[in-house]
Amino acid sequence: MITSWLIRDMFKPNIAPGADDPMRFLRLKEVQRLTGLPRSTIYEMVNAGEFPRQFRISKRIAAWLASEIAAWQTAQLASRERDGKAA
Repeated sequence: MITSWLIRDMFKPNIAPGADDPMRFLRLKEVQRLTGLPRSTIYEMVNAGEFPRQFRISKRIAAWLASEIAAWQTAQLASRERDGKAA
């Protein structure tokens, strides 16, 4: 049986659920899936201050806040619209 949350998630856009779940932690694979960026680019952009910084949730595990990824995505779209360029 398909649950309602599965159906809901199947039809969501490829944007982090920051608006409805701002405290959700996202691991690197999920951030890559949501942004389309490879691991190396994410870390380069973090180091350049162009992407949200990850934080430690345990000694060996890092994560990003969904709300920060959603805000970054929104800013990217706004920049595209402001500059009049297509992605």
